[in-house]
Amino acid sequence: MSCRRKPVCLCHSGFRGAACQVSDASQCINECSGSRGTCIARFCRCRTGYFGVDCSRSVADDSLEAARRRYVPTYVYSLPEGLSTLHHLYQNDPTARGVFYANRVFLTQLLSRRDAVVSDPENAALFIVPVMLVQRGGNLWQPKEFLSQVVAHLRSAHPWWNRSNGADHVFFTTQDRGGCWTPPELQRSIVVSYFGFTQAEVFFGHEQQLLTATAGKLKSAWARRRYNLSLPRCFIPHKDVVAPVDFVLPPRARRARPAGAALTCNDQVGHGSARKTLLVATGSTSAVLPEYSQGVRQALEQAHRDTPGVRFRRGKWAIEELTTAEFCLAPSGWGYGWRTYLALAVGCIPVIIQPHVQQAFEELLPYEQFSLRFTPAQIPQLPELLRQQPRRRVCEMRAAAHRYHRAVLWQGPDGRAYDFLMASLCKRALRVVRERSDARPQWAACAELGAEQLLSGSP
Repeated sequence: MSCRRKPVCLCHSGFRGAACQVSDASQCINECSGSRGTCIARFCRCRTGYFGVDCSRSVADDSLEAARRRYVPTYVYSLPEGLSTLHHLYQNDPTARGVFYANRVFLTQLLSRRDAVVSDPENAALFIVPVMLVQRGGNLWQPKEFLSQVVAHLRSAHPWWNRSNGADHVFFTTQDRGGCWTPPELQRSIVVSYFGFTQAEVFFGHEQQLLTATAGKLKSAWARRRYNLSLPRCFIPHKDVVAPVDFVLPPRARRARPAGAALTCNDQVGHGSARKTLLVATGSTSAVLPEYSQGVRQALEQAHRDTPGVRFRRGKWAIEELTTAEFCLAPSGWGYGWRTYLALAVGCIPVIIQPHVQQAFEELLPYEQFSLRFTPAQIPQLPELLRQQPRRRVCEMRAAAHRYHRAVLWQGPDGRAYDFLMASLCKRALRVVRERSDARPQWAACAELGAEQLLSGSP
């Protein structure tokens, strides 16, 4: 006896149908803006008169959309095939979400919302260079040579880089070391990364050993020879921007949040009551590289592996587990750390121990209201320091976290990370303009938006 089955086509992502003959429009960015283009093999083929990776742009749009433009006028480059990384993104599924995809989510929202993008670069105050580094070469790839090639193309093919030496150009570097792995050509450009390390990369995790390190430089000639590095800073405040990673909260984690727009604190308030775990630390504590988490996770485990109330979750763990703890450890990784944003999103108070590292949108968010910061030297006393926090103070921090957590979420409908990033870019663009002229641009108001306005969506 033999079994015979009818042949079945297994379709590549982006196609469906019995013979894989139907292109799936949902696999293209913004579904090619409806009737403006056709999705073919995950690329948009635009109708005449429209252009852009999602066919959302036309020159005629600029005058029509100027009245509702909320943020700084922004132009998105189209790079040639040899430098474009969008095709790598498509090959790896353009609908994917995860920690390395905030750049793609931002670009999608930027193009679909039409509250910033202009079609004529002469009308732009910012220029987005869509290099998509992680999608092209991976998380631990050092893209310095590639970025130098991109800059060389911009200098030779377009006039806009040379007008400011790249100061109004924006690059996303969403790999572990972020701006540490950018070439000298980007020293004036706006670098958006997850890693706000304000020193040179050589200092990361070695602050105690490099006692001669200060202000991003090594004092002694011996130390400079020893490390043989030019020591540029990985992140420069007021020029660069730290953005949160992209993550999607599971339904159970979202339901764990109290309902309502605001929380109030009093002596009997439920969400101020103690949780069963004092402090939870998730993730690896035995990484091969000694600078992993700047040694914070390792030091905490060594000091408190048997301390009551301190729980370690190695290997596989679920975001929902953070909701059972009063405080959540927020260290770095081998570069950026995202525990601050996970904890904030689920209502656990972040305990930030990241020397010389700025968190996302620090100039806009009142971190002191919803998080605690400690130094590595305080790790031996950390549980006791946390227990000493007054119950009312704990309640107030949870209430503030409930109020501000949407700033670090990219996902809709509640996420406001896009708006906070655009407001941060407005501030950078205004700084560049003021270096050239005293005239106030028409869009300058977006640089004055505060956290409450951004959360509410009000102008």
